[in-house]
Amino acid sequence: MTDENDHVQWLRKQGQALRQSSEKAADEKQKAKLAKTAERMFAAANAFELVLAGTEPGAMGGHVGLQKRLLRGQQVYVRFMNGAGLRGVIAAMGKYDFALTDLDGRELVVPKHAVQYWELVGEAGVEEE
Repeated sequence: MTDENDHVQWLRKQGQALRQSSEKAADEKQKAKLAKTAERMFAAANAFELVLAGTEPGAMGGHVGLQKRLLRGQQVYVRFMNGAGLRGVIAAMGKYDFALTDLDGRELVVPKHAVQYWELVGEAGVEEE
């Protein structure tokens, strides 16, 4: 694990060096190119660090394998940030939102940032209707 962490730190150091070089560059085109490369280095370091921690970089809120656990057809109870709750079936899962078919048969597209928590229906602590 130390070697991998060293790689993450190396990527961050390179990104910092490129960022500093971009600030000192006289040519605007070169400045923009160095800044863009620096941001890519930081993004790569962050993604590498997430993978090392066992978290998928595209997973919502850092939950490990959320998209794999909440598959199409899975019954869930979703509690929203405003306190409302909704029970339904996952119809589709995107990076920033998901489609949920509620008990009335309506298909709703819900932004993930509106979700306070999810519960799988039928698991401990959640009664099936």
